Amino acid sequence: MINRRKRIVNFLLAVCGPLLVGCAEQSLITHVNQRPLFQPSLLSYGAQDGGLPLEIHGNPPAGMDASALAARVHLPGRSEGVRLMTRGKEQVPPPSLDTPVPFVQDRLRTMLGSGGRNVRLALIFNPHVQTLPDWACSSPDQIPSVSGENVRVMAAFCVGAHLAASGQLRLPSTAATTENLAKSINVLLSDMSTPPLRGGFDTNGRRF
Repeated sequence: MINRRKRIVNFLLAVCGPLLVGCAEQSLITHVNQRPLFQPSLLSYGAQDGGLPLEIHGNPPAGMDASALAARVHLPGRSEGVRLMTRGKEQVPPPSLDTPVPFVQDRLRTMLGSGGRNVRLALIFNPHVQTLPDWACSSPDQIPSVSGENVRVMAAFCVGAHLAASGQLRLPSTAATTENLAKSINVLLSDMSTPPLRGGFDTNGRRF
């Protein structure tokens, strides 16, 4: 009887074990926000110098290789990839907030006058739960970080200091390898880049 029970247990582990592992490694997308400013062509415009600039902020999981992550992150439906940047380098000027021109003029000046370099992807690791997505573009270095049983990632497509699209995901800390993070981020970026189903936005800029 005992041997029979052992065989049953071993059989269940063999069948269900991979499923449990797969579930543990799966990420969950919790938010997607797309503003009227966003157009899919922005990504190609921002990547015209060889890759969309990528900024990493916050508190990444221990052992994460930022360069390896950048090499695995892909723009949805495009051949261009991303280029890992650090704020302060001349390739990625910090966003300017004190501008007297109206928003639309600021948007055009930023897009057309910067060679595409103000169009970028920002990844914020483990931001505080009350973090507004706009902060990822306007003041990413000032976003407080937290830690927990999950790794949370906020992604934002930015045009200067303005948010074009954003999304958030969470992944169990035990599964937060560089490869799993990159796969999860790529899925999130694809969702962030999908046009609204009915071509509209609600009052908060969310797709509907």
